[in-house]
Order: sequence, then C-alpha cells, then structure tokens
Amino acid sequence: MIVNVKDLGQDILNKYLHYSAGCVLFTCPAFIFVSYLITTYLKGIPHAIKPNVEANRFELIPITKDSQISKAFCSPNKTGAMNILNWINENDKQLASTDLTVQPEAKFFR
Repeated sequence: MIVNVKDLGQDILNKYLHYSAGCVLFTCPAFIFVSYLITTYLKGIPHAIKPNVEANRFELIPITKDSQISKAFCSPNKTGAMNILNWINENDKQLASTDLTVQPEAKFFR
C-alpha cells in the first residue's frame, strides 16, 4: 500500500507500508543525490571553478582537501553543470583552454 506523507511541510516521495506481526513498519527506498563540479587537472592537481561575483567571471581553485570543495561551484544535477560548462566554453576562452569537464563531486572527497 502506498501512502503520501508530509515531513516538515514538504511532500516526501511515496513511502511504503509493510505489515509484520500486527505492526506497521515504514520503509523508504534509498535515494542518492549526486552533485557535480566543473573541473580540470593542472600539474596533476584537481581544480574546480568558483564564481567570482566582484569580477563577474569564473576562476579556478585547487581542490587539495575536502573543505575546498564547498567553495567551488556545485550543481545539483548534471544538466545544470553542462549548461554552465557550455557557457564558459563560449564566453571565456582562457578557462575553456584548460579542458574543463563535469565530474561527480564525490570523486574529489579524500
């Protein structure tokens, strides 16, 4: 039996009721969310793009530890990251020359 439940004012995806010895157990399928970074390697060190609002452009920052990932531009989906990458390739020839690619964020956690 599928039910729709609310949690903190938001609709949660369908949860399933399982009956076992007179008890109702709630289970929720595992949903994995992958975020994406636009990255490149310079001299063997991974770099990701970061928006520079004051200069109105993107810049590269090194990713040598986990705390630096939070400073990089992170897209919640691959389509969004690809759209930003396409915009960079069309509008910033200096960054486009660094062979940027879209990669899962988890790849850079150590």
